[in-house]
Amino acid sequence: MRTPLNAILGFTQILKRETTNLTLQQRGLEVIQQSGEHLLTLINDILYLAKIEAGKLDLELRELILPSFLDNLADIIHMRCQEKNIEFEHQILGDLPTLVKGDTTRLRQLLLNLLSNAVKFTNKGKVIFKVGYVANFSAVQIDRTSTSVANQDKIRFYIEDTGIGIPEERLADIFTPFYTIKAESSQEGTGLGLSISQNLAEQMGSQIQVKSTLGKGSTFWFDLNFSVLETPMMVTTNDDFAREITGYTGEQRRILVVDDIDTNRDILVNFLTPLGFDILEASSGAEAIALTHKNKLDAIFLDLIMPEVNGCEAIRRLRKESQFQDLPIIIISASTLPIHKSQCYEVGANEFLNKPLSFEQLLRILEIYLKLEWITSDGTTRSLLTQPLPATPAAKNTAAQSLIILSQEKLTHLWNLIIQGDIRSVISAVNHWQQDEPQATDFMQQIIKLAETCQMKKLKELIRQHLEEALSREQGAGE
Repeated sequence: MRTPLNAILGFTQILKRETTNLTLQQRGLEVIQQSGEHLLTLINDILYLAKIEAGKLDLELRELILPSFLDNLADIIHMRCQEKNIEFEHQILGDLPTLVKGDTTRLRQLLLNLLSNAVKFTNKGKVIFKVGYVANFSAVQIDRTSTSVANQDKIRFYIEDTGIGIPEERLADIFTPFYTIKAESSQEGTGLGLSISQNLAEQMGSQIQVKSTLGKGSTFWFDLNFSVLETPMMVTTNDDFAREITGYTGEQRRILVVDDIDTNRDILVNFLTPLGFDILEASSGAEAIALTHKNKLDAIFLDLIMPEVNGCEAIRRLRKESQFQDLPIIIISASTLPIHKSQCYEVGANEFLNKPLSFEQLLRILEIYLKLEWITSDGTTRSLLTQPLPATPAAKNTAAQSLIILSQEKLTHLWNLIIQGDIRSVISAVNHWQQDEPQATDFMQQIIKLAETCQMKKLKELIRQHLEEALSREQGAGE
């Protein structure tokens, strides 16, 4: 506090004495203003820290639209990086929930403190901001304890920079009030930003972790638990496929739609009924089980998170009975937790669809499991699956041999995206490549179909098989 106060008092005395030098007066006023603002920030930080340590700062939990929140933060930091002519990377690893409960103000302050520090102490290179479930982070990337099973369902906020770094012996001090990192630039700080950030993280049930190498950069991260909130079932359509479909051939199919939120059921009912499906509705898992016993069903669309009997439990009970072993059951949920998906597949779910729901994806799944042929608006029939799943291993091998596949470079890119769980980027990349490589359309349609229906094991195996073949061909050519 003495530094800005000394500047204010010093230049005040000079200005009292100096009445003719306008340049000096202007400079003095600028210093007084800057020092006053710095002093005000310091006082506010001290009061804020005192409030936290006294336990008088309560979290204000409210609805938080996570994607928009993160995009806004990224925009702010991207502009700051541009001003310093350094790169900024913002990555979302895998799927994140849309609506969660959290303290928007405190989380923004915590992240802005860490991201602003990364920009401040980086003069060349880049700042990286990654967000995703802990399960989507590589254990090698940070350390194995922080990626343990107990943390898999937490969301990780990860900031990495190529800045000045911190000496290893000083890492224990950086969260101490009034500790400042000496930068090459003469930028001053209050020395309270990291201390406040750590206190905020602890209030939210976490702790900021740090790794740093002097002269190479630093990495800060923390993991948070969020309550995922149910959202109305928004829908997306990527093209005109869904609008072209008016019905299907053959006998009428009966589908049970299960969701405790009326609006979500209405969306599916209003979409499927005009296509000729006979729709039954249930508002709970228990009611769904009862209706399944009373009616001959062709498929069930089932919400995951419901009171009393949830989606997983309903599937588990139904799969115990032999007559329901082959009944297609598709989970639809706002949850993107990896453990929720794995639990659903373990008890017998056929598919797991995330909200917002894509009607095209829904129609593709119905075509696969109900073996449907769609009727279009012009009266013709069509399939939404450009490359149907082969019936036998022999057919699979024959089809694979006749396909024109992608280059090794593109296969490697897809493999890296799949390992990261970034399915959206897989679909986006393949859609982009279709314009440039029409000869590989059939192969790319296979990839899209598997990605859109979340058949991760099959997708990984498909890319692995062709990538290994491409590498073998390259090695053979070099010998």
